[in-house]
Amino acid sequence: MAVQRGMIALMLVGAALTLVGWLWPAAARAFNPWTEEKAQRHAQHAATVHQLAHRRIHAEADKAAARPNDAAEIERALQQAWEDYRVSDQALKAARGEPRPAAVVMWWAGLVCLALGAGGSIIRRMLLE
Repeated sequence: MAVQRGMIALMLVGAALTLVGWLWPAAARAFNPWTEEKAQRHAQHAATVHQLAHRRIHAEADKAAARPNDAAEIERALQQAWEDYRVSDQALKAARGEPRPAAVVMWWAGLVCLALGAGGSIIRRMLLE
């Protein structure tokens, strides 16, 4: 009887994990709405990365031609712009409700628990018959 309760508990935990995993992206979207201000900052970060990437190409060409350039300063600015863009992009993904690693882990853990609970219950019944 205790084994049967354990299998049922495992299936309930699996169902709960799967449900929470499916609801996680919607909750993230509700707690992190995408605003017009965030959209403008995201577009500005993308434009800055694009502009600095072009400036770096020209600075490298100047460096190769032994002309004065500010390649090191541009490289630092580009790294910072990329970091700002990545943060903004993560906020956009959260606002879209894209699954995060935690949601995917919950889906898989829930499905494994469901399978183990159901499989164990079926095997137990087959052995007792």
